Amino acid sequence: MQKIINTSNYFSQLLTLLQLSHRLLPKQVLLSKWLFIGLGLTLLPLFSIAQYSGETMIDKIVAKVDNYIVLQSDLEAAYREAQANPNFGDITKCQVLQQLVVEKLMLAKAEIDSVVVEDARVDLDLDRRMQYMIGNYGEETIEQQFGKSVEELKEEMRDDIRELLVVQEMQGTI
Repeated sequence: MQKIINTSNYFSQLLTLLQLSHRLLPKQVLLSKWLFIGLGLTLLPLFSIAQYSGETMIDKIVAKVDNYIVLQSDLEAAYREAQANPNFGDITKCQVLQQLVVEKLMLAKAEIDSVVVEDARVDLDLDRRMQYMIGNYGEETIEQQFGKSVEELKEEMRDDIRELLVVQEMQGTI
């Protein structure tokens, strides 16, 4: 049995998000009008996945931009990271969601523009990040904390780092 999301406020929140995005995006990020219209059309409320034995939610899609999705778990993790970072100050989930949607929008635009990041650059960035973590915490502490070897962590992070680098590359072209 699936639990249905209440959509009465959804479209008003979407409209507010789209209106705020012009004011909140960095000035150097100028996205054309059709991208915002496309974002509005593809950002659809979807059904949450629930277990039959109760109302325990596994995960749900909170936003969809082109072929990219933002999961509730991704939003929660990014929100926790933003709250833990003192540079962000008071940040709302809506602002975090907006940033995640803008990142997915950049990935979609990068795909259209054929922006790619070389594997060597991804490997270099991964190695740099891992060396930083190992230098600060030690390899044993990292492996105990995550329950995985450093190599397994690197493989797990590879796609996220690639997406991050593609978004950075795309922002550099705009």
